[in-house]
Amino acid sequence: MFRLKEKTSELIILGIMYIVMMSYCYVIIFGECVNFIDTDDFMRVIRTREFFQHYDLNNHVIARSNYPYGCELHWSRLYDFFIIGLSWLTNLFTDSIDNAINYTCFCISPVLGLVSMVFLFKILDKFIDKSSVFLATALFCASPFLLPFFSFGRPDHHSFLTLCILVYIYYTAKMILEKTESKSIYIKTAVAATACVWASPETLIVLLLTDAVLFFAYMNDFSRTKNLYFKSLLTACFVGTIALIPEAGSKSVHAFSICLLLLLMPYTTLSKKSLENDPFFKSWHFVCLMFMMILLMNIQPTEYDKISMVHATLFLCLATFFAVNLLLINRRNHLYEVVIWALTIACVFLSMFPRFLMGMSADIPQFIKDIWLCKISELRSPFAGNMIYTFSICTVITFAAIIVKMQELKNQTISGKNIIWALFLVLAVGYWILACFAYRMVPYSFLFGLPITVNLGMSSKYVKKYSKPVRMVITMIIACFFIFATSLFGESDIDDEDSENYQYSDAKLFEYVDNLSDKPVVIMAHSNHGPKLLYYTKHCVLGAPYHRQIEGITSSYVVMEMDNDLSAVRKVLKKTNAQYLFIEHKLEKHQAPNSFAASVLEGNVPKWLTAVKIPEKFSGHSIFKINQNLISQEMKSEKNMKNS
Repeated sequence: MFRLKEKTSELIILGIMYIVMMSYCYVIIFGECVNFIDTDDFMRVIRTREFFQHYDLNNHVIARSNYPYGCELHWSRLYDFFIIGLSWLTNLFTDSIDNAINYTCFCISPVLGLVSMVFLFKILDKFIDKSSVFLATALFCASPFLLPFFSFGRPDHHSFLTLCILVYIYYTAKMILEKTESKSIYIKTAVAATACVWASPETLIVLLLTDAVLFFAYMNDFSRTKNLYFKSLLTACFVGTIALIPEAGSKSVHAFSICLLLLLMPYTTLSKKSLENDPFFKSWHFVCLMFMMILLMNIQPTEYDKISMVHATLFLCLATFFAVNLLLINRRNHLYEVVIWALTIACVFLSMFPRFLMGMSADIPQFIKDIWLCKISELRSPFAGNMIYTFSICTVITFAAIIVKMQELKNQTISGKNIIWALFLVLAVGYWILACFAYRMVPYSFLFGLPITVNLGMSSKYVKKYSKPVRMVITMIIACFFIFATSLFGESDIDDEDSENYQYSDAKLFEYVDNLSDKPVVIMAHSNHGPKLLYYTKHCVLGAPYHRQIEGITSSYVVMEMDNDLSAVRKVLKKTNAQYLFIEHKLEKHQAPNSFAASVLEGNVPKWLTAVKIPEKFSGHSIFKINQNLISQEMKSEKNMKNS
């Protein structure tokens, strides 16, 4: 009983520390106003609003964005389901659904972070020294890499992904460590795996590496683990088809077929008969695999990178491959059959998604990559800019801990705890490799390196000769050095000179923009301002910061960033029927000094632009009214001159 109280008190202390730190960081950066942090956050709120206006989960288009083209968001709907449900509950205590959505989206990531912290604590408590659990969880709460995931005002999907991953690893660890077979555990593991792969392809690496580690750990153990792991994989494979139902829902026959498949699976996977003595159970997964492949080949996704469709299918195929491989281990022609199954599954998958190997940006024109995609910081390599210092420090500390732990495991027998250690080692290295290409993967590498890093200071063979207080000091030095170093070189989106002015709240500026016209009009702005204009106003905007919206980004680029070309600017403004031009002075002067917008700020104002007087406190921005009739006259005169 005392032990339970001790764990509870530790969780309470960690929870208080986490909430205080999150609140402090938000207030220091953004003041006391309720505000969202980046463009994705605003678009998430807008997308939730759109659902409550139309109640259409199949509609991925924000019509007011990139007008008149519209903006299709390819994000998975799973996180939206969660936000929609919480918004509906919150609305019971608020005066409007819009307020409920705002409150839910503002607070959801810290709440998910709190739950993630609890699951991490419970995971670590299963396989590392009790004295290290609190320190490792505290490092999770204080890490500059992970704090942005769980900030107030950031309903981004990374917080949800982290929670899905931790839930999956928690149930996987329980499956490994429990002495008796439990049907509920591998069903929960399968559901968690489905949530991961449905939420985002970023989690696919966790599932694949986990399957690989468990497969090799269990290869020679046929007494219990083979059946348990086989059933877990098989259940995950077929429960995973749930992720495909939204994509198949447009065709009733497909939805019915998948539901029928799901109804048949519990009978086979939960069969009480042993695997060896039940030929129906042994062969049924082959029948279901073929049935699933035939079914999915008839479903044509409307867009290549529908996250649920492509990656859920890949997960199903690979889970089935691992399951089949387990069945064939003792056969003499094992390698031959494995190769045949691997080639069959690969061919079927690639025939369904022939552009999969071309990458997520296969359909994006090169000029969009050059003018916009290259600016997305989370897709850059951490070796670029100041992040090289952060990444190097993270790498040195984590890999030192990995090497020490690998040496310890080498001399130990295989056990449940050692399998979990091996899993964290493989995941930390796997995400580190991905992090070399995209900064967004660094936090995941650090997350899985947490227990390994704490082990370096508290439990490794090099420090066990010291007393517990000394080991705690060593660990805290490592942790504090890591936190200090990564904070020192971290890049902030808000400059010190602007932080005070930023606290007046964007709502005041964009409320003024909203009042420019009683009816919705088209506003031309830099792509970074598109989501804020959509959120705070009723107007239509150009553009939005999503590289798949080619027409919108191109239109905004011609006016706001490209070297000044008056003829091209007129064509874009005429084609989009833009009524107002919204310019941020600092953005244009620093990032696009030769653009049309920067030229206007310097006083080169065409006669079809009229400056709109705005309050002095918004002097960092300018608004111009566009006269479409005068633009038409200039374009006609220019055409006549060319013809003559």
